[in-house]
Amino acid sequence: MTYEYAYLTSRHVRTNGLNDTFHTWKAAVKHKPLAHHIAGQQYTTSGYGKRIPTEYMAWFNGRWHRIYCCQYSNAGTLYVGEWNQDGGEFVTVDKFEGQS
Repeated sequence: MTYEYAYLTSRHVRTNGLNDTFHTWKAAVKHKPLAHHIAGQQYTTSGYGKRIPTEYMAWFNGRWHRIYCCQYSNAGTLYVGEWNQDGGEFVTVDKFEGQS
């Protein structure tokens, strides 16, 4: 599957834990696998973790960023940058689209 773009959603979290602002935009995506992807291996032995790199990168804030996955159950959350829910900006990947 080849993706051309993804929808990113940013959320700014205040230090008191309340959500401040939301913004959604379309970002270009490219397929850029790492060595363990090419070798057909998992990043962790269990397949779970907070910062598992995916095969994709998104154009965000003027440069390419790796898309990571936080996976601790059957459903993971894709995000760009740091897993930061304590304060500051948190950018998640909502949906990939493009040609198959």
